[in-house]
Amino acid sequence: MSNNTSPLSDFDICKLQRAFEHLKAENDRLHSNLGKLARVQFRRFNDEECWIWQGDGSDHLESLVCPVVISASDLMALIGQNRVAVNEVTP
Repeated sequence: MSNNTSPLSDFDICKLQRAFEHLKAENDRLHSNLGKLARVQFRRFNDEECWIWQGDGSDHLESLVCPVVISASDLMALIGQNRVAVNEVTP
């Protein structure tokens, strides 16, 4: 059985590289959008408006009077920061 494929030309390789870069950029964009949609998904909780924790420094828990939706890892980090702060203040 003979193989009738010839090596790719530089032009073909360049086209494939550009297609790959385009597909990777599109994949990255879609992945980013998926993350955004996951955060927006629970804007209402138990038929109430709620705050979706962003974790980007714009969240001010002390000013909120509604339920907060936060990931378990972010909550554990906040609890850990609070414990450290309490231990630093307490003799």
